[in-house]
Amino acid sequence: MRTLKANIPLDKEASRDALGGQPPAFVGRGGVWVTAFGAIEEVQVPPGETAIVDNFHFVAMEEGASYTLRTVGGLKSTLFGGEGLVAEIRGPARLWLQTRPIVSLVDTLLPLLKRHLIK
Repeated sequence: MRTLKANIPLDKEASRDALGGQPPAFVGRGGVWVTAFGAIEEVQVPPGETAIVDNFHFVAMEEGASYTLRTVGGLKSTLFGGEGLVAEIRGPARLWLQTRPIVSLVDTLLPLLKRHLIK
């Protein structure tokens, strides 16, 4: 029998945790289904090297990876553009990244939804 425990923050601090605290974790034997926009690519970060990943492309990383979340650009671009948050991951680490940001899907679907839902 395979067992899998999910540790996902669900309290009032969940949004803070998702951005800078303890990310959701899955522990145990079993599988986890992950979905992303585009393809999912596995990336190895060698020991002593650093990878900087845009938050829109980040999907998952192996337990124990050392990382820091930080902003790039100004406060205005972070707040109003939805951009500017990156993860700086120090190797050794194994990451999974999506090849297209979900924002692209939203940009594609929004005009269609507006046309069909707002009349």
